[in-house]
Amino acid sequence: MKPSVDPTPLYARLGSSARMRTKTLRAHERVRRIAAHGGYAAWSGGKDSTVVAHLVRETGMRVCFFDSGMELPETVPYIVAVAQQLDLRLESIAARPSAWESLEASRVWENGSPLAPDWRRLTNLHELTIAGPSRTAHRRYGAGEVLGLRAAEGVKRRRLFAHADDGVYRRLDGTAVACPIWDWTDDDVLAYLAYHRIGLNPIYDKLRAVGAPPRARRVDSIFDDTALTYGRLVWLQRGWPSVYDELIRRLPRIRDYA
Repeated sequence: MKPSVDPTPLYARLGSSARMRTKTLRAHERVRRIAAHGGYAAWSGGKDSTVVAHLVRETGMRVCFFDSGMELPETVPYIVAVAQQLDLRLESIAARPSAWESLEASRVWENGSPLAPDWRRLTNLHELTIAGPSRTAHRRYGAGEVLGLRAAEGVKRRRLFAHADDGVYRRLDGTAVACPIWDWTDDDVLAYLAYHRIGLNPIYDKLRAVGAPPRARRVDSIFDDTALTYGRLVWLQRGWPSVYDELIRRLPRIRDYA
């Protein structure tokens, strides 16, 4: 087997190209449109939101990590290390209760529950781990919000940006959102990070090593609203067996869906 070639130098050269300089300038312009509203940039530790965290440095905006309590073990150390490297104004906003506590309290995933979960009793994890912390961040820092969403990630995202103004849109609640890299490709993201010498979350390498296809290589919580439908429990079991065992111990009926 031939040894793998590190693509980082190639991406770094791509990051210095005239094309990427133009894309970066446009992304900064989108960020500045939102910075006037105050607010924050959301950072999950994934590659797209890491680019966004770097882009907003010049604005002085806060960078907020929403801590669900169920992150994979590499994510928090990665965020702390990169925040120190880039001198980011990092704020961690924890879910209250944590996702673990809420899922256990629902008792939906206990052995002895009905054959099919009672979906009315399931925790709304999006509200608990994203929507709720987002409202907290807006109350603290203002109406602006910067996200790492990209049109290349799926049909729903493309539809969203079809109605946005160059990646910028307003919500009904009065918040203003900028997605400065909405029109970037995966290669653009990797080139930007390599050029600025920002390493990737180690989760990506582990998912690749256990055979996860590219679409499944995402930085997500251990368990969320998509874990059962996208097969993420399989990659969790292969890549993080001790974490998987803890998940089964605390939420045993999830084993039926793995």
